[in-house]
Amino acid sequence: MKISPQELAQVAAAETPRFDMYSGIHKALRAFMADTLLAVGRMDPLDDADLAATGERVLQLLGFCGAHLAHENAFVHAAIEARAPGASDRIGHEHEEHVAHIAQLAEMLAALHRAVPGQRHADAQRLYGAV
Repeated sequence: MKISPQELAQVAAAETPRFDMYSGIHKALRAFMADTLLAVGRMDPLDDADLAATGERVLQLLGFCGAHLAHENAFVHAAIEARAPGASDRIGHEHEEHVAHIAQLAEMLAALHRAVPGQRHADAQRLYGAV
């Protein structure tokens, strides 16, 4: 069987989908964030065990997000900058905002753990709204 010139041209013109190295990890991060949001939303802040377990889950998420940002900054953005200086500036500023948000969430969680029982529902609602 011989390939026709038209078939050869179609194969040559077909674009290979561009590799998206962000897709998989960011899909995992969004799933982790959504699952954690649901856990915070159904948490009973007056149940010390539930508060502790959900708080640990939030801390795990924050740690994972922080490690991901550090990895992207150290390796991915460094490689981008080596090839195209300034190309990662915008995302670098977004990462700075993410780091600040992670710190804010950690402080909100700490405040929830320190809160007297009468204040926990309001603090839990604030945390839920910020996650």
